[in-house]
Amino acid sequence: MKKFAFVLALSAIFAGAALAEEPVVMYDGPGGSDYDYDRATLWIDPPDAAGNIGSSEIILEFDLISELANDFILEQDATVELWRWWGGYWNGYEQPVINYFVIRIYEDAGCVPGNMLAELQVDIADVDEVVFEAEPLFEFTYCYSVDFAANLYWFGVQGEHVFPPQFGRLAATGIQACESVFKSAYFAYPDWVPASQVFGENFDASQEMGDACDDPVATEESSWGAIKSLYR
Repeated sequence: MKKFAFVLALSAIFAGAALAEEPVVMYDGPGGSDYDYDRATLWIDPPDAAGNIGSSEIILEFDLISELANDFILEQDATVELWRWWGGYWNGYEQPVINYFVIRIYEDAGCVPGNMLAELQVDIADVDEVVFEAEPLFEFTYCYSVDFAANLYWFGVQGEHVFPPQFGRLAATGIQACESVFKSAYFAYPDWVPASQVFGENFDASQEMGDACDDPVATEESSWGAIKSLYR
């Protein structure tokens, strides 16, 4: 069934289908205007409202676990307090249904995620969720203060929910540094591969890291090195 699901996913890419009987790997972007931002930030891959949405989710009933990770660069030692990402729903979408997010930070191993530095399970109630452009696109912000040494890192985030619908990360306006990578045994990619190999075109996931949290959600403080893995 996995091979069939992937073939169905490719059909959805070209036909722009919004509904399928089982999960598919990607959804054509719904369209929208350019993202307009004017603020200081440590790193940003600006979202493309007309970009594709790639599966990065946990659907337990299908044993589906997929993850899109994208790199970010800190040119000097910094404290990251704001974590922002953009995503969307498809395949039977009616309303947001995320229960929690799994956030992961990885070291770099040569333009691919290396050792995992942290894994957090974050309840949707602790995430600021607002509509981006128009549903089914959303902007998510989580405030968590962490000290980093200057380096290249990777940020992965998955949404856990029931099916339907599906959830994934929204594409950025272009590729910076390394291309995003994808992993999912369900879709026959058990190890990290370039996202373009999965989606058939260039893909970088949209995200932002800032040194100040400007959203009305609580800020927590910690060190990635002190965080234990919370999700299996």
